[in-house]
Amino acid sequence: MVDAPASEEIPFPQHDSDSIKKVVDYCELVEYKSEVPFQKQIKEDAKFEEVVQDPKEREFIIKLSEKELLSVVILANFMNIKRLFELCCVRMAYFFKCIL
Repeated sequence: MVDAPASEEIPFPQHDSDSIKKVVDYCELVEYKSEVPFQKQIKEDAKFEEVVQDPKEREFIIKLSEKELLSVVILANFMNIKRLFELCCVRMAYFFKCIL
């Protein structure tokens, strides 16, 4: 890993600073540690609260709009933040299933 001076900006093409801030906020919120892994297969009748058990993560991800969610999942993948990437994927799965 290369350490860059604090004043040097790291460009993320096609992503606004608000989306990058949301990723940073998430990492600070959960202190960048993975607690309980998400279920690999979600039962059809499972509630979102059962799948995402951490209330801080649940509150964070529910507040994101669809546009923000898409941007955050791309950034999480780009930055290799597996927990946030999986959380976004779970949220998108619930969007598609119209469960939430």
